[in-house]
Amino acid sequence: ISLAPVRQALLDLVKEGYLYRVAGKGTFVREPKVEEKISILSSFTESMRAKGIKSTMRIVGLSVGEAPVEVKKAFQVSDGEQFVFLQRVALVDGKAVALLLSYIPARFVPGLETLDLNDQSLYQTLEQRYGIILTRAESSIEVVRCHDSEATLLGLTSRIPMLQVEGKTYDVEERLIEFSRVLYQADRFRFTIESVRHDDRVLHLIGKAMEETAP
Repeated sequence: ISLAPVRQALLDLVKEGYLYRVAGKGTFVREPKVEEKISILSSFTESMRAKGIKSTMRIVGLSVGEAPVEVKKAFQVSDGEQFVFLQRVALVDGKAVALLLSYIPARFVPGLETLDLNDQSLYQTLEQRYGIILTRAESSIEVVRCHDSEATLLGLTSRIPMLQVEGKTYDVEERLIEFSRVLYQADRFRFTIESVRHDDRVLHLIGKAMEETAP
């Protein structure tokens, strides 16, 4: 066949997201994206297992201390409150795809910092060891730039765009248990949003503030 239709077919595949082009190097097959449903509260580990995706979780930070100002503000606590800080790298097929950070008040989870949480579900650990059942989360999604330290952990170029999901997770008693921040490699994940009809109104999971800022 002639070269023109081949080139057009490659361009079409690039537009559809199956291939990507690098100037001066060529055209390559893009790895499939992991689809996450943000309307469902589940741990990253449980979510990957449910999709049949081989994933591992590596602990890169686990300590107890004071939290940043924005975390203390979310929990409405004063200086001196101790938090367990958990930082994990999620790997799919051996490649780092996400960085997960969690802050949990130490008084809720005594001894959590001493556990081996590699390849373990945090939410399952909270439920089985501490009787904490998480039922509700408030999350916001935005595009951010990857800092140097984050890029190093993920094996990425510094300042590369990432998808950030920042959330507050509550238990059955409506206590705020976890402040989390997850950085997803943008070309490996796609988020889906559900809308439901209730009382003749469609309630969207995208907040009003986002709608007001849209052009």
